[in-house]
Amino acid sequence: MSGPFDAVIDDLASERRELVALNPPDDGALDDVLDYFERVDVSDRNRVTDPALPKAALLVTDGDRCLASADLERLHTYLFEFEPSPAETAAPDGPEDRDNPTDERLSDAEVAGIQQFLSRLDNRVYTVTGETVTPMVGVSRHIEQRALTAGGGTIHAGFQQLSRLQDKRQTLETYSTLAERGLDVNLYGTLDWEPPVDDVAVHGDETGDVVGDYWFVVVDSDQYGGGALIAREDEPGAYTGFWTFRPPLVGDVASVVETDIQPELRRLD
Repeated sequence: MSGPFDAVIDDLASERRELVALNPPDDGALDDVLDYFERVDVSDRNRVTDPALPKAALLVTDGDRCLASADLERLHTYLFEFEPSPAETAAPDGPEDRDNPTDERLSDAEVAGIQQFLSRLDNRVYTVTGETVTPMVGVSRHIEQRALTAGGGTIHAGFQQLSRLQDKRQTLETYSTLAERGLDVNLYGTLDWEPPVDDVAVHGDETGDVVGDYWFVVVDSDQYGGGALIAREDEPGAYTGFWTFRPPLVGDVASVVETDIQPELRRLD
C-alpha cells in the first residue's frame, strides 16, 4: 500500500550535484564525510590537491559553479559528534531520542554555515539506516527557525506516533510557542496518546496506515519561503526521504498534507 508522500519521494527529479574535496587531511575525516553522503543522491565525488586552494574544504557544485563550501573538520564534527540544542527550535523527535544538552563545540555561526551548506544539497533523496539522525534533526531545527523568523504561516509536524511526545514537554512547549507567535500549528501521528496542548491542532491516525511510517516537518510561509523534511521508515530503523527549502516543492508537500492526509485523520478537540 502506497503512502501519501511516496510519489513525492520516489518521483523527485534529482538535479546535478557534485562534492569536491580541496586539500583534504590524512586523518580519515574526508572518508567519513564522503561515506556519510553516500546516502544522498550526488552524481560525483572528487578530491583536488593544489597548494593554491584552501585547505580541508568541501565544496558543493552543480558541475560548473561552486554553490557552497564548508570546513571539513567542522562539517565532520557536525555530522558525527554535534548534538544540536533543542532549546531554541525543538523539532520533531525523530527515530531517536534527541533531548540532549547543548553542545558547545560549534558556534552558532558555524552551525548556520553548515546548515547553509546542507541546504545546497536539498532535493537530494537520502537514506539513513541504523545510525544517528543528527543531521536530519539539524535540518529540521533549521526549518523550525525559519518558522520563528517568519512569524506566520503553517507548520505541519509528524512524529509517526503521538506517544513520541509523551515525555517531550519542551517540544510541546515549543509548538505552543509557535502557535502563540501566529503560526497555524498541526501535529500528526498514530493515535496512541493525546497531547495536552492548546491552540495546536492534533490529527490522530487511528490505524497508523496514513502517517505511521513518516517523520516530517513542513513550514509553509509566504513571508520566508519555509522548508520541508520528509523521512519514510521503509523498514525498522531504515529511513528514506529528502529536505528542501524551495517554495514550489514546499508548497507541493504542504498540499499533500492538507489535501491527502488531514481528511483521513481524526482531529482531536
